[in-house]
Amino acid sequence: MRKKIIISLLVFFVVGHTKANSGIFQSYVILDIDSGGNSYYAGGINSDGAPSFDGQTYNPVNSMTLNGGELKTYKNGGSDVYTGELYYRLYLQGSPAPAFQLINLPWVQNLPNPGDQKWSETSANIDIRQAIIDMGTGAGNYILEVYWRATSSDGDHYDSNAGSNFKATIVATASFLPVELVEFKGRASEKSNTLYWQTATETNNSHFEIQRSGDSRTWKDIGQVKGVGNSLQFHHYSFVDDKPLESYNFYRLKQVDFDGKFSFSKIIKLGHSKPEITIFPVPAQDYITVRLQELKRGSYNLRMLNSLGQLCINKTISESVSKIDVVELAPGFYVVAIVDESGELIWIQRVTKL
Repeated sequence: MRKKIIISLLVFFVVGHTKANSGIFQSYVILDIDSGGNSYYAGGINSDGAPSFDGQTYNPVNSMTLNGGELKTYKNGGSDVYTGELYYRLYLQGSPAPAFQLINLPWVQNLPNPGDQKWSETSANIDIRQAIIDMGTGAGNYILEVYWRATSSDGDHYDSNAGSNFKATIVATASFLPVELVEFKGRASEKSNTLYWQTATETNNSHFEIQRSGDSRTWKDIGQVKGVGNSLQFHHYSFVDDKPLESYNFYRLKQVDFDGKFSFSKIIKLGHSKPEITIFPVPAQDYITVRLQELKRGSYNLRMLNSLGQLCINKTISESVSKIDVVELAPGFYVVAIVDESGELIWIQRVTKL
């Protein structure tokens, strides 16, 4: 009786596979755990009988890389399969889930059974550990969620666990996160900025690189502070920037492991009062005088734009008092902008030309 049932099920699978136009008969997500090489974990469609991805808990792990996925598809009766895709997202358990990210699975080969194909990507190299570090949410349970799609001439086919997708849990402990940064702040004084930060745990922590920017986009290394290596205790750090930019400064920390891996802290902003700049006479007729008070030595760029935004004067000034000839300018309203050597706007003023 048991043999007849098994034979009947096999016949049903083969007939079902043959009559359907196209579909999926195997899905995989491909992970490298602790640099042990690619391991294949199956989705819900699992004719190979491979270990299931759904419900897996990875703990403890020192590293994890999502290297891609695989689909095995079939086609019959003139239908065709065009693409294979794996979608994934990563988030802290209990937090809002972000949008899914796409990993394309290129066609690799035709399989021995006519109409069967394999679609696979094995080198996506998505560093899950670094992605968790970059979230800045600290230790906890993180969810890696996936589903697959194959597009075909007779419609799209999904392996998505009845719409709820497939989920594995990654336990991020202190050993998984190199440094648990619990505080990063700063204080601006008249001639310097002081940065403070605190760690709760450190693993493999070589040092911190302090980076500064005038616009929060272009960063420059301005110093380095040695880490304690490994610790489960609170540690306090500080750094003094004794040559801050005029006006606002943006800072971040680049934490570097002994093996060269790194992560960035949040960005903080520290500001000084605007420098004293006086432009007179206003209204102007033949010239304007620009007086720079208590500014650092160096050159500054003065730009004068008309009411249409057209650049009329572009001049470098380096003296504490500079006279700018405006006699050739047409009467009207103008904007005077002064930019420092880093390209940061430090002063803007509207003037009238008679």
